[in-house]
Amino acid sequence: MFSLIVGNRGSGKTKMLIDMANERAKTSNGTSIFIDADKSHMYDLPHNVRYISTMDLPLQSAQEFFGFICGLMASDYDLENLYIDGLKKTMKGSMDEIAENIKRVEAYAEVSNVKVVATVTCEMEEIPEELKKYIKE
Repeated sequence: MFSLIVGNRGSGKTKMLIDMANERAKTSNGTSIFIDADKSHMYDLPHNVRYISTMDLPLQSAQEFFGFICGLMASDYDLENLYIDGLKKTMKGSMDEIAENIKRVEAYAEVSNVKVVATVTCEMEEIPEELKKYIKE
């Protein structure tokens, strides 16, 4: 399952994502991972949510980010929840590249039984039509 939280800067997307991760951490038996472009929210999450900052990784494209995500899912059979804050920053690609890789992430998440929730900072009109089905209201 894949969900997108879309909104402008300062609209509360990150807070919503952190709240979701904190709530799921209370009841989840599996692993939860929170990916961010920097380390600014590291202390907003409990210790049982693994925090990964992409600023420490040499990722340069949406394709490399997709490979990284697949590696996380393939290496942890207990992974239940994956949270990605700031998809445009972490994926480092155009909206078309991001859209293509989101479809690939969703397909692999479905097979791996991982719930993926990501935020993207943009206007609703910037979201490609094929991604609108993932938007969480």
